[in-house]
Amino acid sequence: MSGDARAGTQSGAGPAGAVAGGGPAADPVRRLGDGGRAARALVTLVVAVLLTAGTFWGDDDAFPFGPFRMYSTSSNTTGAISVAAIEARTDGGTWEPAHLNPWTVGMNRAEVEGQLDRIQADPALLGKLAEARDRLQPGAEPWTGMRLLRVSTVVVDTVPTGEERRQVLAEWSR
Repeated sequence: MSGDARAGTQSGAGPAGAVAGGGPAADPVRRLGDGGRAARALVTLVVAVLLTAGTFWGDDDAFPFGPFRMYSTSSNTTGAISVAAIEARTDGGTWEPAHLNPWTVGMNRAEVEGQLDRIQADPALLGKLAEARDRLQPGAEPWTGMRLLRVSTVVVDTVPTGEERRQVLAEWSR
């Protein structure tokens, strides 16, 4: 008997698993029983109820059954948009804006914004960012000081007015 015949097919005849001669497969398709169908229907119903409830009463903590609030709500069209920023001082003594990203200080802006309370309570943490910058950019002039700022841009009816507010949140010096 050839290898194909042992596998249940003849060379060039029918799909794999078909019995020689074109009959039904040796293992027929198993159908889901009444209990299995009931379990699937119940799970589908529970998921649908959770998704619906999350749509109306959910929040970020309920994801994936609640919406991400940042996508499901809107902001005021007039007000201020604030972000964290840093300024660095070198031996020259002047404060210059510095990039707040992983290539400069080893952290993203969002990571720093998540630590604002800690940094304000302990400004020496800015020194850790300066040390990271020294490691990441060894040929650059070292920073002798850092400031963490909140920079707010004023908008009216979604249009920036050009007014910018700068508030120093923490300051560190070597």
